[in-house]
Amino acid sequence: EYKNQFLTERPSKQKVAVYIDKDLFNKLKAVVGTADDAGLTKGSFVSSVIEDHLTEYGDVIKTIFKEHQEEVLSVFED
Repeated sequence: EYKNQFLTERPSKQKVAVYIDKDLFNKLKAVVGTADDAGLTKGSFVSSVIEDHLTEYGDVIKTIFKEHQEEVLSVFED
């Protein structure tokens, strides 16, 4: 299951650069470098991990941002 979810290349039409900690990048290289699929890229792995995180914690993230939005808007209430 992990392999199908995270160690499978996912084509993307648009990509952007993201900076991460060098030690984390070295771990990422080790994981992607040992994947059975030679076509797997670091970017594809990172995209899969972020997508999984946002799906798993989407409701929590929305709640946090709604609370923050309410705090900001309350400053402007009479």
